[in-house]
Amino acid sequence: MNVLDAAHGIAHDYGVEVMAGRLGIRPKVLNSQVNPYDPTHVLGLVTAVRMQQLAERYDILYAMADALDHVCIRKPNVA
Repeated sequence: MNVLDAAHGIAHDYGVEVMAGRLGIRPKVLNSQVNPYDPTHVLGLVTAVRMQQLAERYDILYAMADALDHVCIRKPNVA
């Protein structure tokens, strides 16, 4: 899975309108940013991080790591 497919999946599974509202952007803008076939809008890194935090899904992170021949391991919760 590539990063744009991952971002698209997170946004649409969570709900573009709901996620956009929580991100403080218009749904149409978010939809364009996560559309792999729309080069006019670019998804920023800060937005990508916030999307993953909201959805509690890290598909974009994993796709980035895979594209760079790395793996991700969650840190243990040290309280």
